Amino acid sequence: MSLTSDQGVILGSIESREPILDGGVRSASVDGFDRVHHSLIWSRNSSLEVRTPRLSLLVAAPFALWVPVEHPYSVETGAPWWMARFVAGSCPPSWHRLTHVEFDDVAGPMM
Repeated sequence: MSLTSDQGVILGSIESREPILDGGVRSASVDGFDRVHHSLIWSRNSSLEVRTPRLSLLVAAPFALWVPVEHPYSVETGAPWWMARFVAGSCPPSWHRLTHVEFDDVAGPMM
């Protein structure tokens, strides 16, 4: 799937992640370092923790976290969560900062 906005921003994919049973604890994690895509990460029903080399951030509805291209991170949560990937070259230069984004279930019908 690939969608392009009127401004030329390209959405490459949306991925759903489910927690798995790991040592008796349901958790979901990903180690992210993408050289091509920015990521938007959110959970509709729970919070998740996003760790970078310098920060540990809590992300809860109605917010998502924008993670810029080539920014290493990991995600930890015990609930389902989603990640949208955007082609970095199609995004404005101002989109190259780690940012909480008010999301308010914008992608709800797609999930």
